Amino acid sequence: MLLSIYVVLAFLHLATSSPKIVGNCKENGTLNCPGIEKGSFNAITWTKQPSFRIIRRSRGQIWPYDLNRTAYLTDENSLLLPDLTPEDSGTYECLIGANPGGKNSKHTVILEVPVCVTGPPIPEPPDQPIP
Repeated sequence: MLLSIYVVLAFLHLATSSPKIVGNCKENGTLNCPGIEKGSFNAITWTKQPSFRIIRRSRGQIWPYDLNRTAYLTDENSLLLPDLTPEDSGTYECLIGANPGGKNSKHTVILEVPVCVTGPPIPEPPDQPIP
């Protein structure tokens, strides 16, 4: 019983403390990592849960990981995902490695991309008027 209460409380904490972003299919999506000031960290890594590393910045260098998806890290350390699809939906984490003497931190963002809607092709009007 106590374990059930703990699991529910942990879920509620995650659900209420993580910003949710709704992206549009086939558009770019930007996920922000709050609380980062330039030079205030040693490394930053973006992951998609359960444990897929996407991209990392450390010592002025950017290293993309082998993810079957193009991703960029902006100058503001936001994750930029071009051409969103429903497969991009999920929980993302921004892991901040602090400078020596600082405290590491983690921020979670939930991305939701609805199903891409494509309508039927619009027929061309006939060349001749319809009687």
